[in-house]
Amino acid sequence: MALKPIRTGIIPMRSLLSGTFLLCGTLLLSGCPRTSAWPDSGAGTPPANQPAPYGQCDKVGSYDIRFDRFDETAQQIAHATGCGIITDNSTAAVRPHPVVGTMTIRQAVQMAITGTRLRITHQDAESITVE
Repeated sequence: MALKPIRTGIIPMRSLLSGTFLLCGTLLLSGCPRTSAWPDSGAGTPPANQPAPYGQCDKVGSYDIRFDRFDETAQQIAHATGCGIITDNSTAAVRPHPVVGTMTIRQAVQMAITGTRLRITHQDAESITVE
């Protein structure tokens, strides 16, 4: 029985390629900093004094809205956000405050109606009702 000689120094291409990808992936990921979505917390959870966002109406946006009618303001705030602002025609004549700055949709609606006869009568994750 004859023994076959072993060829030293030759690594199969499949093994070499997968090892290269594994090494490159490890090196790339090791350079990524471990960060949290909540800058002041250590465990990736919201700080105790800050509520966790839970719906479309809790998305943060930048606003510069200056309309003379509440219905126009509400439409602009709700536009393309997925948060429904429910109201009726009686609110159209109310002159809202300008909504300027970076805030959640809830905060934007509250800013618009502060000091008016309008009130938020109901709110959930996906809608805000103003009467």
